[in-house]
Amino acid sequence: MRVHLVNPSHVSFGVGVITPRWLFVLAAATPARFGAPHIVDETLEVLDPETVQPGDVVGIGIHTGNALRGYEVGRLVRERGATVIFGGIHTTLYPDEPRELGGAHAVVKGDGDVAWGQALYNITSGRPAAAVADATPTVRENDYLEKIAQIQKAWDRELQSRREELNSEARAIEELEIIPTPRNIEVTKYVILWAAGLA
Repeated sequence: MRVHLVNPSHVSFGVGVITPRWLFVLAAATPARFGAPHIVDETLEVLDPETVQPGDVVGIGIHTGNALRGYEVGRLVRERGATVIFGGIHTTLYPDEPRELGGAHAVVKGDGDVAWGQALYNITSGRPAAAVADATPTVRENDYLEKIAQIQKAWDRELQSRREELNSEARAIEELEIIPTPRNIEVTKYVILWAAGLA
């Protein structure tokens, strides 16, 4: 079994205009036991159906602009024997549509980085319907989110401390009184003339 993540597009022009960040977020959120996902961004290169084998899992992320192509990809890989999971903003707003039009076995709504791993476990455990649930954080995920919040608070305290130091240094610089001397004026004139190519 191999996991594929597909960003569908009707137009493949070989250059990424907008990098679909979600591909890499879900690749990182894929549990290690499933291996490294095969990432396909169809704005760069169209999905080669031959890479999808029976028993593979294909995650397709859609927004309204690429939903129709996403549904084509979903039906295509389902016909090849893959399990199809849809996610993305369009799927979150219209969760029944991917099943009706795209051949989805399961739908992930909400934050994919939270729900993706659980959806894979549900699918491979024979419970695809369980993958439909909203992305509700587990206890482990709540612990992780709490640690992230603690780190953010520590960074904010450090940033505020550094900001106060910099403001203090800036005030000290502002308070310096610069008194031009005849020598400074002559050097400045020379530098200006030199820069202009007149010296």
